[in-house]
Amino acid sequence: MRTIFDITDGTGHFKVIFYQKGENEVPYALKDYTFEENTYVRVYGSIRVFKEEKAIVGSNIEKLASMNEMTNHFLQTF
Repeated sequence: MRTIFDITDGTGHFKVIFYQKGENEVPYALKDYTFEENTYVRVYGSIRVFKEEKAIVGSNIEKLASMNEMTNHFLQTF
């Protein structure tokens, strides 16, 4: 099983996939995370390509502590 998030950062759009072992289990990376729409998050993982579609296989997700992290992300992207 898997949990999929669609994430947009203003520069692009990605699917983030978190895999779990059992049918009713929560992925380890999501155990301490509470989902809220329109929230800025930092995702750790690796990019995978499957059937010509890119996705991030997530290993961790956390909310941003301050908007300075978002500014830093945009500076790194540009």
